[in-house]
Amino acid sequence: MTAWLPLISSVVVVVALSLTIVAANRSHRRAITAADERAATALEAAQRTTEATHGAAAGRDHDRWRREKVLDAVSDILAVSEEVTDRLDRRADWSADTVDEAESQILQTLERLPVMVNVIRLLADEALLEECDKLGQALYSVTRAAAASVAREPIAFDEHKKLIEHYIASYRAIQAVELDLVAAARTELGATLVRVG
Repeated sequence: MTAWLPLISSVVVVVALSLTIVAANRSHRRAITAADERAATALEAAQRTTEATHGAAAGRDHDRWRREKVLDAVSDILAVSEEVTDRLDRRADWSADTVDEAESQILQTLERLPVMVNVIRLLADEALLEECDKLGQALYSVTRAAAASVAREPIAFDEHKKLIEHYIASYRAIQAVELDLVAAARTELGATLVRVG
């Protein structure tokens, strides 16, 4: 029986070693599964964080784009206003023969306003839109008043004086409306309000 003893002891050692390996593999599998679950959870959290970051960046980009478009539209509206008032400043050169053409040129310039105002209508709040509408109305009004103040036919002095006074009042109103438009634009864009004048 002594010849069988090394074989039996080897079998016992192999069985014990096999049981140890099986037990270790089970615990390693559990550890690997737990690590995989933790990694999956961490990956999902990282994806959510990345999506939130990208969403916030997209929101900032959209807001920046909206602000640029509103600023461009307001700048264009003020440029049209300046162009009209520059032409109105040359009103003294108008005569009964040229007044209709001068008025027509100004009204053609003012036809560009609705497109610019539509950008404001789509992207900005009502306060800015209201100021844009006021400026457009003031520019139309002063253009009509300027054209009316140029005598196409002889008129009475008092009537001419009233027309000139209406023109001057309308012209002055443009500057006030422009300042209000700038203030509304600054509010819309989040800029600090600095009122000049």
